[in-house]
Amino acid sequence: MAIQRKVIIVVEKSRSYGRSICEGIVSFAARQGNWTLSSVRPEKLSVRDLESADGAIVRIETETMARKLRKTGIPVIDLYCER
Repeated sequence: MAIQRKVIIVVEKSRSYGRSICEGIVSFAARQGNWTLSSVRPEKLSVRDLESADGAIVRIETETMARKLRKTGIPVIDLYCER
């Protein structure tokens, strides 16, 4: 039996680009079979949300968000890639 993995998604979904990213992540997670996804709005992201996760898929758009993510030590995929 595969170990369940909690993955936090932090992507702005007000535009079609962000919604498309989320649809792709959901599709991939369904194929994995052992991912539990949780979505958090970027402005609501807290270290507490991240500490309970095994990893995060994020568009890191601010240094504040980057600092929060670094504090946790969890694996992060940055979809923004501007830094």
